[in-house]
Amino acid sequence: FQRGRFNTKKTTAVFYYRGSVAAYLQSDTLQQMQAASRRMQQSGFENEDLKTWHSYNQMKVHIVQQEENMQLFNDAVADLNKAKKLYNEFVQYRNNQFMPPQSKTQINTLFESAGNLIKSAYKKMELVGSKAENYQYDTDGLNKSLNELNDKIKTQEVFWEEYLAGNAPTNK
Repeated sequence: FQRGRFNTKKTTAVFYYRGSVAAYLQSDTLQQMQAASRRMQQSGFENEDLKTWHSYNQMKVHIVQQEENMQLFNDAVADLNKAKKLYNEFVQYRNNQFMPPQSKTQINTLFESAGNLIKSAYKKMELVGSKAENYQYDTDGLNKSLNELNDKIKTQEVFWEEYLAGNAPTNK
């Protein structure tokens, strides 16, 4: 193979060596494995060794894709936890009867940051399973937690606006 000799009955070139090597070197590991699988399938499986290598390569591709699922899920959970922390900060501030005083801008920024974290978590969660089937991560449970927190934050935002307008009791 390294010398360019192939045991095949095909008369056309399997791939363009220079272009393939350049593209390979510019690709990440997953892209390299996917390209190798694609080339193997295009050239055909002339023997059992090629079939075995292709299966092994496909397994490695699947492992990398599952690791991407794990990273996306973990990042979404991290965003949820950060949003919960911001929500809890507001609840603590409210429980302390809005002491020490903070500006409207500071509190609105807190709500905005929490909302952005929730949006980010939703986006990441949607990507879990997009490349490889997700059998491992509870995206439904995460989605439920995000929805519940989002509702709580919106409730507190409404309260905050009413409080600023003088229409809400502090013990609500």
